[in-house]
Amino acid sequence: MKTFVHLIFTCLISTFAFWGALGSKTDPWPCYGIAFGIWAIFLWRLNVRLKRAEMKRRLDEYQFREYMRFRHQR
Repeated sequence: MKTFVHLIFTCLISTFAFWGALGSKTDPWPCYGIAFGIWAIFLWRLNVRLKRAEMKRRLDEYQFREYMRFRHQR
């Protein structure tokens, strides 16, 4: 759910930045930088969250295996 909210905010910010770049009479590059930069930040944070979730899943599996091994030895 948190990722979906971040995706919506990223889409909104980049849409307004692209509109600003299209309507700019002088230099549109700062708006393009904001639009692509917000997507880079979103993808970077998504990657961090996915790695953290994978590490937690591996830890949970390891703890479960240790628990089952301990129970089996009794």
